[in-house]
Amino acid sequence: MKVIGSVLLLAALAPMQCQSDPPSEQRRYEHPPEALYALAGRLHGEGETRAWRITLQTIVERYPNSREAVMAKDDLERSDSVESPAAEPSAAGPAKEEADQP
Repeated sequence: MKVIGSVLLLAALAPMQCQSDPPSEQRRYEHPPEALYALAGRLHGEGETRAWRITLQTIVERYPNSREAVMAKDDLERSDSVESPAAEPSAAGPAKEEADQP
């Protein structure tokens, strides 16, 4: 009886292992910032600049401590330094053109 009690006491006092995430190539699912960053890459590749920027901004706002947020900030800063304000269409641009047409 003392042996069983000792074993149970030792088991209760044993340090518990923290579960860690497996490497990304072994996971069966993606974390939301990973999925959003992949989506942003696809949007950028298809020329959807506005949707790309919104997706990157969403990553930065909702998951600020993720590594994807760091990459998204870098991508946004890089695009801001490369593109001029006139190069990006504004939301009011098409509406104004339609209003000018008879």
